[in-house]
Amino acid sequence: MLFTGGNYGLDHWFDDYFNRDSYRDTRKDPYMMETDVIETQNAYLLEMNLPGYKKENIHAELKDGYLTVRAVREEDQERQGGRYIVRERYTGSCQRSFYVGDQLHQEDIRAAFENGILKLAIPKIDKRQIEEKPSYIRID
Repeated sequence: MLFTGGNYGLDHWFDDYFNRDSYRDTRKDPYMMETDVIETQNAYLLEMNLPGYKKENIHAELKDGYLTVRAVREEDQERQGGRYIVRERYTGSCQRSFYVGDQLHQEDIRAAFENGILKLAIPKIDKRQIEEKPSYIRID
């Protein structure tokens, strides 16, 4: 039972809950692309944190109504000698997708990357036909 054995049962339940794989503190997850979504009269604005990424390693794709942003961070190859005592800067890739509707075309979306923040402007538009092939969005 949950509350048997004094406080042990309750404490144990909280420990188990917060150590579960299903519970993740996304503020500390290096692969989580923290994103603010702002609605204006004519568009949705996405502001995505991508600190430490280079513009050429960020790709935005529109396919089947989903806007997918992928980013890759490669290991610094110029380290000379020594060994890591602590290594908190991660390498690898991450991605995040947003359903934006099947009426958009890649030329409708504006993207800019500056100071570690990717900004995407997604207009509110009338329905159009779906484009079958993937469409890449230019990042300024």
